[in-house]
Amino acid sequence: MGFQLKEAALKPSRRNAATGCVQEFEFKPRSGSEFQHLDEAELAFLPSSNGGLDLLIQRDTKARGLGSMLSEMAGTDESHYLLTLRGNETADELQKALSDVLR
Repeated sequence: MGFQLKEAALKPSRRNAATGCVQEFEFKPRSGSEFQHLDEAELAFLPSSNGGLDLLIQRDTKARGLGSMLSEMAGTDESHYLLTLRGNETADELQKALSDVLR
């Protein structure tokens, strides 16, 4: 999709009661990617209450101008999304869902 994995850190998290931690996958957009407006995208997977898998997505936009620079400094340049996966999605369906969130 035009991203490169930067880091895959294991972090403590109260969101995962089973293990007390979550692995966050941090991606940076590659040069020429349609997602150049992003600074980074972070993904994490957690067990869903319905037996599926929740995909947590954090979308960080790049600072462009004074207003967005202030948003970045205040930490309000981040958007959070949740996709609940059933386990029968195709690769194309997953790619479209991620593209829609990250645009």
